[in-house]
Amino acid sequence: MPCSDIVVKMLCSWKIVLIPLLLTGFVVADSTVDDYDYEKMDSLFRMLEEEETTPETVEQPETKTTTRNSNKLDEYLTEDFRKSEEHVPHQHNTDLNLPHDVAIQLVSLRTHVTTALSVIQQQGEAFVNLIDVYLNQTKIVRENKMCGKERVCVKKNLCKSEPVDGNGHVMYRFRNFGNEPCNYLQTCCHIIDTIEEIPEASDKNQPSICGKRNVNGLKGTLDAKPNMEAQFGEFPWMVAIMWNTKPIGGGSIIAPNVVITAANKVQNHTLKEIKVRAGEWDLEKQDEPMPHLDRNVIQLILHERFSHKERSNDIALLILDKPFSTQPNIAPICLPTHNENFDFQDCVVTGWGKEVRNDDFPNVLKEIPLRVLPYSQCNDLLQKAAGHRELRLHSSSICAGGEKGLDACFGDGGAPLACLIKGSPNRYKLAGIVAWGIGCGRKNVPGVYTNVAAFTPWISDQLRSLNIESKYYTA
Repeated sequence: MPCSDIVVKMLCSWKIVLIPLLLTGFVVADSTVDDYDYEKMDSLFRMLEEEETTPETVEQPETKTTTRNSNKLDEYLTEDFRKSEEHVPHQHNTDLNLPHDVAIQLVSLRTHVTTALSVIQQQGEAFVNLIDVYLNQTKIVRENKMCGKERVCVKKNLCKSEPVDGNGHVMYRFRNFGNEPCNYLQTCCHIIDTIEEIPEASDKNQPSICGKRNVNGLKGTLDAKPNMEAQFGEFPWMVAIMWNTKPIGGGSIIAPNVVITAANKVQNHTLKEIKVRAGEWDLEKQDEPMPHLDRNVIQLILHERFSHKERSNDIALLILDKPFSTQPNIAPICLPTHNENFDFQDCVVTGWGKEVRNDDFPNVLKEIPLRVLPYSQCNDLLQKAAGHRELRLHSSSICAGGEKGLDACFGDGGAPLACLIKGSPNRYKLAGIVAWGIGCGRKNVPGVYTNVAAFTPWISDQLRSLNIESKYYTA
C-alpha cells in the first residue's frame, strides 16, 4: 500500500498495532484486558520491517518524507501503546500542532477503526481511545464536551455548515451565554466542516482608499444592534488609545504610521505607556473574524497652542514605531479641506466610551448618529446648559448632537466624528475629534469636538516634516 498520504503513512508504520489487534481480536474475542502478546507483536514488527526492506521487482514511486509532526505522533503512539497494559492512554502534556487536514483525516480514521474493530472488544477500544487522546492534544481538535463528540467551537466564518446572509456573511447575535459552549462569535462545528484560517493578504506599499466605511461589516453581520453597536470592521480608521493595557480613549488613522487624537487624552502620559490598537471591535474577545494590531508610539506631537484650561486647540498626532499594513479592517480616514464647513450634516461618532442610557462601558464598538450644529447655535445652547453667559466656545471647536440619549460620553475622548463625503457613497471625512461636554446625552446639550478642518494646514506641515505623504488622507 503506498504511503504518500501523511495519515496513510502513519498507518503503514502502525501495522504493529493494527495486525495484532485484528488477529487477537478475532481469535480471542473474550480475552482479558491484560493479555497482549508483546513477543508476537515484536515478531510481527520484525517481519514487516523485513518485508518493507526487501527489494521489489516492480519500480516503486518515490516515498515522500513524513513531516516532523507525523514522526512525533508515531513515536508517541508507539510508546503509549506499549505502555497501555491497563488500557488507560498515557496523557501527554505536549500540544501537538498537527496540520488541519491531518486532524480531519484522524477523525475519519477513528470512525473507520470504530466500525472495523467493533468485535475486538478491549483491544479495539484501547486503540480508539488512543486516537482520541491525540486528537484532543491537537490545537484544532480539542474535544468540547458541551459541543459534543467531534465538534468544536470555531469562529463562525470558519465553519462550512454555518448559514450566511445575502452578502456571504455569517450572522452574529448577542446573547446571554447560559449553557452555550461557544461565545457569540463562534459556533459548534463538526471537525469535518471546519475551515483552516488563512491570514489576510496585505500590501504595505499599496495605500487604501481613505474614509471607506464597510457598512455591512466584514465576514460577519450583527442581526440586531440593541445598543447601537457598529458592525465588525465597519469603521476601519477607528483605533483605541491604550494606557498600558487599558483603553483610555479613541483616535483615527490618517496615514499608515500616524494617528490623530485629542491632546487632552495623551498629554500626561509617557511614550512607553501609550499603545495604539487598530482593527479592534470587541475589547473582550480575541477570536474576532480578523485580528487587531497593536503599535507603540515613538513621537507625540501636541499642538503648540493647546490649552486644557481654555479647552482650545485640542489636537495631537501620534507617530507609530511601524506602519499598519493595508487590510480591510484597518485603513485611514480622509481629512477635510482647510476650513471646510459641516453645519447641519449628518455624521457619526464611534468609540468604546460609556453608554448614555445604561451607564456601562461597552465591550463592542458603538456608533452614534449626530448632526453638526452651527457655531452660534451651539454656543447659545452650551451657555444655557452651563447656567452662565461667560462660557464661550473656542473658535477651534465645533458642536454636534443635542438629542436626548445620543452623544459621545466618558471614555470617548479623542474618537472621530466622521461625516459623509458629498457625492461619494460610504466615504467619510474626519470633521471632529471628541473633546469635552456638559454631561452626556442631555436634550439640547450638544457635545464639543475639535474642528479638524481648522487644523488641516498644521497637520500637513507636521507630516511633511516627517516625509509622510498626503496621499493617505486626501479624498
